[in-house]
Amino acid sequence: MEYIEGQNAGKLKEIPEQAKSRIAEGIVDNLIALHRTIHPEGFGELDATNFVHDWRIYYKQRVDDIIYKAEVLFEKGRITKDCITIAREAYYKFDKIFYLPITRASLIHGDYNTWNIILNNEATEAVALIDPYNCCYGDSEFDLYQLNNANGKEFGLLEKYKEKQPVSENFELKMAFYELFTEIMHYYDSNVIPDKELVDTQAFKLKTVLEIYKI
Repeated sequence: MEYIEGQNAGKLKEIPEQAKSRIAEGIVDNLIALHRTIHPEGFGELDATNFVHDWRIYYKQRVDDIIYKAEVLFEKGRITKDCITIAREAYYKFDKIFYLPITRASLIHGDYNTWNIILNNEATEAVALIDPYNCCYGDSEFDLYQLNNANGKEFGLLEKYKEKQPVSENFELKMAFYELFTEIMHYYDSNVIPDKELVDTQAFKLKTVLEIYKI
């Protein structure tokens, strides 16, 4: 970031109303452009030699690793019993949550929130994207829960994305699952002590969605 001229969108305390819509349009249009970059061979890392035809097969391997990491965090007292219980429940219900095939392998950023968007010095438009954590060819909807993070809700990013791009019928299920499991992975991989209250909030959000969908 120190080499990119401008300011971080996630740090804006007050967003000028006249600039808000223009910034949001730029952020969302850029994400849609990423998602329209399709890998014809399927899902996988950018430098992979073999790719998978269905995201669910590829992502389940990641989820297997994440639930192991969740168990380690629980054993260390870093996440609560409520959190691990909900994570285990969702893990065992993976096939019911991801019941629709996902065969369109889009380029995804993996951490697409306003903290990773750079605006120009005048804070009137988005000019750069940084920190592609989890970048791969994946499910485009993997990126979407992040649109509500930081000050994304103030920009109305998720709503604007959905106006421009239809989402799947199990989108709410997937979004809640992606959020909890990605945050658990992030805390484990970065060796940062989790914010238990925040992670519990994400876990109970997933539990609520599972109950709504009667899964």
